Amino acid sequence: MASGTYRLKDSLLAIAEEHDSRLLELPAGAMFYSTNLSPDSHGMIKGMCQGQMVRIFACDLKERAEPLSGIVAAGGSSANRLHSFATVIFAAAQPAKIDNDGD
Repeated sequence: MASGTYRLKDSLLAIAEEHDSRLLELPAGAMFYSTNLSPDSHGMIKGMCQGQMVRIFACDLKERAEPLSGIVAAGGSSANRLHSFATVIFAAAQPAKIDNDGD
């Protein structure tokens, strides 16, 4: 399965990567950005969804999500594209600086 961007057609279960590896339900319509090219030894794909690093079963992604093209720029590794995407989102969320010096 290729890395890339997917929209979930149905809700599905995921395992959160951070802290306690808790089980999450990802809602239908959520965007999933995969960060690896093939499933791990447990058949899971790692990626980002709703601001969290998660793992989901590759079969769930194949059956319950649709791949989207053009969402993440091509070129470089998936991890680099995901980092670039996150950097753009973070930069857009920063407040604008106001120059009070009159320059």
